[in-house]
Amino acid sequence: MHKIRISVLLSLLVLTSMILASCAPKATPAPAVDACKTYKAGSVEFQSNPFYDELYKGLKESTDATGGELLRSVSGGDLKKELAAVEDFIAQDIDVLFISATDPVGSMEAVRKANEAGVPVIFVALGPADDQEVEYVTFIASNDYSAATEVAEYILKQIDFKGDVVLVDGPQVSVVLQRMKAFKDVIAKYPDVRLAGQAMKEEVTIPANATMIENLLTAAPETKAILVYAGYGIPAAATVLPNLGKTDVYVGEIDGIPEEIELLASGAVLGATAQQQPYLFGKTAVDAWMKFCEDPDRTDIPEFTEVPTLLITNENAKDFLQP
Repeated sequence: MHKIRISVLLSLLVLTSMILASCAPKATPAPAVDACKTYKAGSVEFQSNPFYDELYKGLKESTDATGGELLRSVSGGDLKKELAAVEDFIAQDIDVLFISATDPVGSMEAVRKANEAGVPVIFVALGPADDQEVEYVTFIASNDYSAATEVAEYILKQIDFKGDVVLVDGPQVSVVLQRMKAFKDVIAKYPDVRLAGQAMKEEVTIPANATMIENLLTAAPETKAILVYAGYGIPAAATVLPNLGKTDVYVGEIDGIPEEIELLASGAVLGATAQQQPYLFGKTAVDAWMKFCEDPDRTDIPEFTEVPTLLITNENAKDFLQP
């Protein structure tokens, strides 16, 4: 019987080691053998946007290729909708649940429903808080702390490691918390870099990011760089910086969606993004499920499955443009 741990300690202090501390292991019920040949999967995603659409594409194509059927729901950040979707999937006798947790604590009610129903759970992109006791096969994500660290180091190098920097913060989910901590840790390394402001909005849109950037730069006019929690910062900056006469301000963020890459390649915005690979998130999730389904006792499925990121800058962005 494959064993997984019931509490993940994805501590930011040990992210580089990818070793997750936990309490005593607990067995997950083995799927029926036939479930590996023709199975039904449920996917609950946090948002509908280019990142999650590409993640779903990876899930869908891989599910189709392995004889499965994939049901989809998008929570839109609504815990009630997320819970209802999971309950509906359970009622439809799914064999596995793929979930991007809306909230690292609040979403665990839905996950425990799956646990109680004996449905294996795979977290994709967004997972549980450190202290949450839930059963799952693996958590698939980028190392957000490392990715944000790489971006911040690159951006600060461009401004010679001195000057004012502001932070654009977003929904308080696990990945955003990790990215913000990494940004702050890098800033703290350099005595000539000053954190001059931070703004936060739950709304994940270009206009919301544009409003935060404009307000931050108005309050801190000497800002040399902006570090943003996700991929709408560069498109937002492209609309705001020219109007403020600040096209020399650098912008760093995480995601690497096509619009970001186009703006970096054209030089419309100075900066960098750490491109996640959401299609690979989806494919890797299905791969993990198939391994577990075929042999729940196997020990080669890690509790945290890292999908690497790619640093994209003005210098190399043209190499990542979509044909």
